[in-house]
Amino acid sequence: MAVRCMLKKDREIDLDVYTFDFTDRSSVTINVLSDLHIGNPLSDERRIERYIQYVKENGNFLLLNGDLIECVTRTSRGDIYNLSITSPDAQVDRVVELLTPVKDQILCITSGNHDLRSEGHDYSREVAFRLGVPHSPISALYIFRVGRKPKNGKPYVYTVYQTHGYGGGTTPGGQANAMDRFGRSIIANVVLIAHMHNAMISSTTYLFPDLYNKGMTKVKQITVVTPSFMRYGGYAMRRGYRPPAQNMVEIILHGENRFNRWEDKGTVEVKTIV
Repeated sequence: MAVRCMLKKDREIDLDVYTFDFTDRSSVTINVLSDLHIGNPLSDERRIERYIQYVKENGNFLLLNGDLIECVTRTSRGDIYNLSITSPDAQVDRVVELLTPVKDQILCITSGNHDLRSEGHDYSREVAFRLGVPHSPISALYIFRVGRKPKNGKPYVYTVYQTHGYGGGTTPGGQANAMDRFGRSIIANVVLIAHMHNAMISSTTYLFPDLYNKGMTKVKQITVVTPSFMRYGGYAMRRGYRPPAQNMVEIILHGENRFNRWEDKGTVEVKTIV
């Protein structure tokens, strides 16, 4: 699947900016997977395989947002003696095997804390290198140009910001605070974070002075926490955490405004695939 992509390093901040051109399409569908934790005995590989097959069969694109492997070390949290795949290298082999059928549909991989547990090595970077796909260690900003506006023929432009995240707590309130924190750091149409193992979606509107038109510009932002693919048990059950949702997030960027086709701004859909 050929995708036109341009990478630019932002000079002001440590951020990779990718531009994707889909002006010949009426919509683009992107699925998001994170927190696979391959190697953990509770990682639900059968469910992961099913979702990867869904991506392949529907011709969707895929973003991966960290913690692809478990990578327990002697100094990290986790049971080093209770792993389905012990070696981090073998865990990487399994991730590459799982993702190879959709490697041409992967737009980018970002790293999570588990991927960085071996000092001086980033296992998500290794996965990306072996699959031949883009990798950003901390975060990435995507600019999607989709379809054409009926008034002037210009594309509808969407921004998506992705980072694995950090902290957030175990309660819905704590996770909502983390969503607000990351959502305010970079304003985009869609903000994707992971790490907290449960699915949450919120919508916010930001207002900015529009000096050119002497008014205000309104940006609607959807912030999404993508869930993990861990079955319930282990320390999560012992500490009374909520069971992970184990759903896959799907984002649809439309090359039209589905509610008012003459309005300049397009339509974003976010849903979960159960």
